[in-house]
Amino acid sequence: MRYKRLLVVTIAVLLGIGIALWKGLGKYSVVRYSRYPDERQFPEFWQKFHLVNPLESVGKRRAYNQKEMEILRWAIRDKSWAIRVEALAALSRANHDPKQREEAIQLATERLKDSHWVVRIYALDVLKRLNAKSSIPHILPLLNDPRSEVRKEAQRTLQQLGYKVGE
Repeated sequence: MRYKRLLVVTIAVLLGIGIALWKGLGKYSVVRYSRYPDERQFPEFWQKFHLVNPLESVGKRRAYNQKEMEILRWAIRDKSWAIRVEALAALSRANHDPKQREEAIQLATERLKDSHWVVRIYALDVLKRLNAKSSIPHILPLLNDPRSEVRKEAQRTLQQLGYKVGE
């Protein structure tokens, strides 16, 4: 009985500390202290997200119209890395129209130098899906990227594009 009570009190205290660290300590909370503040808490993020996210499924079925391409051009340069990723995911489907495919390759090639590593990986995915052999010289520097995930994806992309990568 005594140990049961001690166990319950210990669990309650640990749970309280966890909640306090996550939410309740103001400027000292884990969410505020994280390296990347959670931008999803702002309504502007969700407005942009809901504007860009559905375009990937549109691109699976048909070429983008002029307005949709304008949205993607704008979104790929957004300050939020998550919005840039959504735009790249949509651009990876731009293979119905040769002009849109070339523009998607150009936009993805520009994002290979993005400051956020996830964006660089998605840019590589666009180039891989669109079979952009012309982008090989732009991909090669990513074999020396600081992030191992980007280096591995660059190597896979180059191999899929037919470039022999030394081990």
